[in-house]
Amino acid sequence: MSRFALFASPHWPAGVLLAIAGVLLVRLGVPALAPEWRTLGKTTGELLAFGGIGVIAWGISRRVRAAPPG
Repeated sequence: MSRFALFASPHWPAGVLLAIAGVLLVRLGVPALAPEWRTLGKTTGELLAFGGIGVIAWGISRRVRAAPPG
């Protein structure tokens, strides 16, 4: 089994892309927004980042549950 076989799941790329999109939005996009939109942009970016982590955790959980016991 390859060292990187666990990354073969579609959850990893999707989760990583969501998390990176959220971080980029917060770090690069929010400072460029008008002050009245910054709270919405920051909240959206944080939700994307945590959502990406959640997708990765969900994929790992499914893989662990599907593994044979022992």
